[in-house]
Amino acid sequence: YMLHGMEGDQTGLAMRVIVGKPGTQTPLFSDEMTYIVFSPYWNIPETILRDETLPRVVKDPEFLQRNNMEVMGTSGTIDPTSIDWSYKSATSRLRFRQRPGPSNALGLVKFIFPNQFSIYLHDTPGDRLFSREHRTFSHGCVRVEDPAALAAYVLRDQPQWTTRRIAAAMHGRQE
Repeated sequence: YMLHGMEGDQTGLAMRVIVGKPGTQTPLFSDEMTYIVFSPYWNIPETILRDETLPRVVKDPEFLQRNNMEVMGTSGTIDPTSIDWSYKSATSRLRFRQRPGPSNALGLVKFIFPNQFSIYLHDTPGDRLFSREHRTFSHGCVRVEDPAALAAYVLRDQPQWTTRRIAAAMHGRQE
């Protein structure tokens, strides 16, 4: 449950991580980080949407608003009050996403390694879980303990990305 940024045989950065829980384990793969997204939207994956989000929306009409989520159709944002949640077909072509912000499930930044599993590293609003000995709580992605330090580490060769600029990007309201 550790991330190590290696420079040759030396550790340049180390931090605790949270990985996939039993049933949604983080797959073992190797890839290259290609970009970082500050203040990300969380596009809710189909399985999480079907198994967790939609049942909550049906029981609690305020769930989406309270969790800063929006419903997206083919031509943009849809008013959730216009949807009849009792029909599964009403949601079959919709996407759901959580807006950027401190309560976003991805936290304030995500680190993208394009891969067949749709797994990436990201921040989390659930910081209390890093103190646990066993840290298997995610749906497969890897949550990082100190995302600002990881961003500074991977952007260290780009002087325009100062600590201040990274913090501002992480706390922006736009992706």
